[in-house]
Amino acid sequence: MEKEILHCKQCGKETDNKLELVTLKTMVDRGFRKNKYYQAMGDIVTVSFCDECIDRHVEEVLNPKRVVLKLSLLSAVVLLGCSFLFWFVQVTAFRVFCGIIALITALAFFQELKRILKKTEKLKKQSEEERRKSMAVDLATRHLPKRHEDAELAYVDIRRVMRDNLELLGKEYGFSYNKLVAIRDYLRKEKRKLRKEENETEDGAAE
Repeated sequence: MEKEILHCKQCGKETDNKLELVTLKTMVDRGFRKNKYYQAMGDIVTVSFCDECIDRHVEEVLNPKRVVLKLSLLSAVVLLGCSFLFWFVQVTAFRVFCGIIALITALAFFQELKRILKKTEKLKKQSEEERRKSMAVDLATRHLPKRHEDAELAYVDIRRVMRDNLELLGKEYGFSYNKLVAIRDYLRKEKRKLRKEENETEDGAAE
């Protein structure tokens, strides 16, 4: 059987790394008084990233100075623009609008900064192997669709669905524990079915 040729989804380089992800779909039915959420399993997606791209991403998350600097510069430009317009445009309604934009920008900046630092601290607590696995999934989410029609999409390593504490995994992804249990049962059933088919094929070839 020929070896499957895999290519890094980020740089296109050949690699032996293969990552299987389970797509988690969350659909929102926006009601007049209350939103209803429906969750389900989507496709199993296979992606590949080379060691260089994974290592580079790990380093970027562990040392987020460039990301923070870029975020700071972008926020500063917006705030300076709002300040300039606030002082030089003598229209009260426009000044109020500039103030609102400046406030939203400041809040968004601190929220994103908190997310970046939290992500860095979480990664520092992981082993080298865990870092590479989690950052490979993080890279995949950058390249894979975030939405499909009315559904929001998230991606989780299939190995975590099979091995991790599903209650904690559900909290991490904001996904139903019962749905994760059903997904694990389905994956185990499919794995047994595939193994049975492989054994039957091998027995047939031996005969």
